[in-house]
Amino acid sequence: MTTIHYVFWDCDNTLVHTAEHHWLKNLHVLKRYGINLPEEHKHRIFLQGSPQNYQWFTEELGLKCDKETYLRDVDKWFTENAADIKIRDGVIEALEYFKSNNIKQAVVSNGRTHSVRTVLEAVNLSSFFDTMLCKEDYNERKPHPEPYLAGIQALEKIHNTKINPVTCLAIEDEEKGVKSAEAAGMSVLYRPLGDDSSIKTLVS
Repeated sequence: MTTIHYVFWDCDNTLVHTAEHHWLKNLHVLKRYGINLPEEHKHRIFLQGSPQNYQWFTEELGLKCDKETYLRDVDKWFTENAADIKIRDGVIEALEYFKSNNIKQAVVSNGRTHSVRTVLEAVNLSSFFDTMLCKEDYNERKPHPEPYLAGIQALEKIHNTKINPVTCLAIEDEEKGVKSAEAAGMSVLYRPLGDDSSIKTLVS
């Protein structure tokens, strides 16, 4: 493997276990509007952001509130319960390893800024990253390469240097993220939920 100088982390279910938290915020908020969210939709909710979920909640489940109200409600629940979210095993060890070896780190997520920053601040991980890019920072979502290309550009600006994608590593838990990073020219460490392989061992 080419020497890695930059590491780009996905957030949800890569750094932290948020799948259940995103499910619960929707479950609780929809109950307020008289809607019981069937568990069969759990995986669908994990794969989509709140704006996409709002759309099918209104079209298929009959949600009768405006989008801004829904987003405010789920964000409020998420923030109030963010301290319950757990960091994935091996993440702290890997973050500290990269930091001690002067490898710059950033977050590149399909999630909205509010949820990404809220959870990383709640679990005290924000200080490891030079920047955090979220849904609002690009037009396309993973698996499109734009999120990771935007991440490279952001670090280039911060460090006033040109970055070759082959010196970058992306760490992902989903195939769409893997495709995004590979299309941007990066190496990828694919660590889906349930894989407890040591990140540090795999890259050191």
